[in-house]
Amino acid sequence: KTPDIEMEALLKRYYTKLQYFVGSIMNVVDLQRIQVNKATACLIIANKECADPNSDDSANIMRVISLKNFNHHIRILLQLLRYHNKLNVVSIPGWSTDNDEIICISELKLGLIGMSCIAPGFATMMTNIFRMSSYDAQKSQKMTQIWPWRDLYYRGAGMKLYLEEMPSSFYGKSFVESALICFKLHVMLLAVEMERSDENDITRMIVNVIPCDNCIILPGSRAFIVCMSNEEANRVKYYCSICYPVLDNLTESQLKQMRKCSHGEEINVKLEEEIPIRTQPFDFSENEHAIVRISDTNVTQPLLSSHSEQIHSSCKNCYKTLSTEDISSFDSTGMFYFTPPRNIEDAILDTNVLREYRSEFPEQRFAHEETMPSKHPLYFQDHIIVCLHADDTSPTIGLRNFVLPLRASSFRRHELPTIIFVTDLCYIRREWDMLSTFPDIYILNGSPINPYNLKLISIHDCRQCVIMSTVDRGNLDTYLVDKSSVLCALTIRQIQMKRVGLLSQYSLTGRGRVNQYITGTKLLRQNWINTLTTLTIDSNVQYVEQGHTDEVDLQFFLTTPFASGTAFADSVLDCILSCAYYNVNAVNLLRNILVGGIDVELEDILAEGKRFTQCKSPEMFQKRKRARVALVAICNLIPDIDTRSDPVTFSSLFCISLEYHRMVVMGIYRLLDVLLKRDPNWKGNQSINDQKRIVIYYPPYDYHMDRTDMVYVMQHSHLEDD
Repeated sequence: KTPDIEMEALLKRYYTKLQYFVGSIMNVVDLQRIQVNKATACLIIANKECADPNSDDSANIMRVISLKNFNHHIRILLQLLRYHNKLNVVSIPGWSTDNDEIICISELKLGLIGMSCIAPGFATMMTNIFRMSSYDAQKSQKMTQIWPWRDLYYRGAGMKLYLEEMPSSFYGKSFVESALICFKLHVMLLAVEMERSDENDITRMIVNVIPCDNCIILPGSRAFIVCMSNEEANRVKYYCSICYPVLDNLTESQLKQMRKCSHGEEINVKLEEEIPIRTQPFDFSENEHAIVRISDTNVTQPLLSSHSEQIHSSCKNCYKTLSTEDISSFDSTGMFYFTPPRNIEDAILDTNVLREYRSEFPEQRFAHEETMPSKHPLYFQDHIIVCLHADDTSPTIGLRNFVLPLRASSFRRHELPTIIFVTDLCYIRREWDMLSTFPDIYILNGSPINPYNLKLISIHDCRQCVIMSTVDRGNLDTYLVDKSSVLCALTIRQIQMKRVGLLSQYSLTGRGRVNQYITGTKLLRQNWINTLTTLTIDSNVQYVEQGHTDEVDLQFFLTTPFASGTAFADSVLDCILSCAYYNVNAVNLLRNILVGGIDVELEDILAEGKRFTQCKSPEMFQKRKRARVALVAICNLIPDIDTRSDPVTFSSLFCISLEYHRMVVMGIYRLLDVLLKRDPNWKGNQSINDQKRIVIYYPPYDYHMDRTDMVYVMQHSHLEDD
């Protein structure tokens, strides 16, 4: 079709690099005209606004066949809207599982949203990493002059993901050592790609996110690192322990001068003859002059050593030996919790019982809950509510992808939040077969726009409320495509307005008391009920959160709702497609973070639409030990942050968390009013919201932490099975 106004603007902006052809991939003449035989890759983008996702996937699969018939060796990066359509792609002649890539929109979108229920703002942080955009300080100041805090957010959004080979100076070191070395080189190490043999003794490259302590770097390993530019990423590749025996206090000019040296072979000889590769984790106390020790005097003090020992000892006491009865709690892959398949009638909440319970015990809910027999809970707290607008004609979206991160076996059983779907019963029946094997999932049949339905399931005490919609996709007016989601967000805001001043029992910063009222001026706290609204059209974000007139002129990733993790749009997933072009394992990294990786059995279950079955082998428990994401209060990492003489910087926080807790700090979740009050240009008459937080990824090393900060961490789950 002819280019629209937005495409014409892009053509004028990038006229030296961008060309637009009108034609069809199904036509051989058009393929010759655009010289597909000379192309390095072809990116096929799905239509996320289509009314029939399966039809759009089928059309794109036909385009893949046409391309492979014309050029058997061309690399294809394909977007699909539904996961089960993957099976039709892998059987295409010429399709390479090593070179070609399938990116499923529903899998990644719902997985990111599900993970955001565990760590609010996580979807914002991860999609910004995959955006592959550059940070320009001068351009940022012009774009963010109205709200200066956006410059700090924009800096974090300018970070990019790189995959670099690890030189011989890393061989034999643990992940913690390597992460500290990379941090001193001003880059962040997230994961390591290394060779492993699977159950069939087939050697393949795997992505290991935050490996366990006894995992060491081997020859041929590659590092997933996050930094500003390719020049910074090359520091990992050029690092030499002979040229740089001490990394502390390296200046910026010294870092820029790092180049490849000739000591690689010499280090390899030393590793083979003098320095045997360790099979045990590194002991920081064995050498006070070790390269990975922290030079800052405020950081070298073992502030958390005794605290960490108490945590580890208490955790060991609560670990239980997994017996044969415990096998029934997990699925056959060992990666998710399992329950015998339930009938959908057992998961439907009885609105009459809930209504009677609320009317009889409006205040003393906990004391009288056992007096009313019911097959389901009567009061919910710290749960997840999914407001799903759908009907019996809506196409299924694959809700199992949303549930998988929330039922990961890397969590302990008591950490799993209850999930309640508020939607049309006719729709959820078509999805239930894939959801029936997950524990603690309930359904409330009704409209999510009805405020009484939301009050019945204690929306004020929920951990997160997710708003999604599958209706209105065929609307010709793009502004009305997201009307159901916007109206639901307004309904929740109306519920908040009626309870101004009442604190939620569960919040991001801790627990409060029910019926505790705010003294002084009663301020409407918009982020009091934590919501995440998914949108199809970017520009509709202006209706999700009114009050910021500049939101219309900004790109979606710079808007306040997206920066705070309260809005998500389908378009941000296109960045994963472009990132996969430069980094072949970028999608595998994201899958590892969301669901712990994709093995053969899990791939078959998801692609063929089968239900999970019960675990039968205790060996599957090893898959529980994998990386997990969390959002923790900074006071839990540095208990004496209020009493320290010197302020805690991000550098100190990162090193303390990694050395004493084996956690990689990815960023912080800061209150917006703290950002505004620390801004020298801030005026006291500006309206602030003391509950809204902003995602700040990888802040500057000397950036001062605040006692109210929440910290994004990634840690290996040390779950014992013996």
